[in-house]
Amino acid sequence: MIAPDVEELVVKYLSQFFPNVGIDMPSVPPTPFYLVTALASPSDWITQVSTVSVHAFATTHTGAAVAGRALHKVMNPWVFTPKLSFSLTSGTVGIDRFEISEVPAWHSYEDPNLFRYCGRYRISLRVNQSS
Repeated sequence: MIAPDVEELVVKYLSQFFPNVGIDMPSVPPTPFYLVTALASPSDWITQVSTVSVHAFATTHTGAAVAGRALHKVMNPWVFTPKLSFSLTSGTVGIDRFEISEVPAWHSYEDPNLFRYCGRYRISLRVNQSS
């Protein structure tokens, strides 16, 4: 069995709403830019419980705040509904549960020309739901 790629899932989902989404930070990112990062997570071969950090970058603090609120609007349990299925390169994956761990909030960033808001989400994915 192949564990689902939660980063691919979140990038695919967010790309429906935002043009600049990825798992790699460009050296000069278009703004707003949404960076998706999966954190270490447990898996029991049936369900993978993933924590995903999504960073919203902009060239001003206000712009990052607006991007963070836009992120929160689409990453909520009423929009990103459990029981949805997505086709990924690893197969079809179903969302069993979705939780907001941290509402997007300001975090400092080492580049003085970029401002960042970051939110964290726990997404429980069914491993190879279609197999």
